[in-house]
Amino acid sequence: NSNFVLQWVINNTRAIHAAGKAESDEFNKRGFKWNAALDMLNSNADLTLRCCLDHKGPWKCEAEVDVFFHTLSGRHHYIVKHRLDFDRENNSIDMPKSFNWDVLTHRHFNINDTFTVDFHLRILNSERREINLPSFLDAPNRMSNVILKIGNNKLHVSKEYLAVQSPVFETLFFGDFAE
Repeated sequence: NSNFVLQWVINNTRAIHAAGKAESDEFNKRGFKWNAALDMLNSNADLTLRCCLDHKGPWKCEAEVDVFFHTLSGRHHYIVKHRLDFDRENNSIDMPKSFNWDVLTHRHFNINDTFTVDFHLRILNSERREINLPSFLDAPNRMSNVILKIGNNKLHVSKEYLAVQSPVFETLFFGDFAE
């Protein structure tokens, strides 16, 4: 089942109302890390949803979201439906509809100094692709003369080749730096 709910209970809303921003804890659902944020812009609240993945390779997550606020009567107040397309470069999406910042402390929505937002999500598609490094980089060879450590991976490479391909590596390996 690709449907799930992220429920963000915002405590101490009077202080948050005065501060002008709030950010949720992280939710781990369906293999992704999610969090939400509220920011006051003028007298409106911008609601942002973020999706992240600890993954070396490219990934994407396409979803639909319905956003609801809890009310004092126990019913849900529907805010917006939106399609979301997240990936490694675009992992934060603002909801298309803002609302008045004072809703946080309004008696209809504020229950014992808390405000609750439900994100009803439906994953439409998600992909994770591993990047497999060539095995010849795993061990020293006759052309390698430097080891690059990236995370837990060690790559045995030629600094001359890297310098020809990138001015950053050229400066790093052959720049006039005092050691």
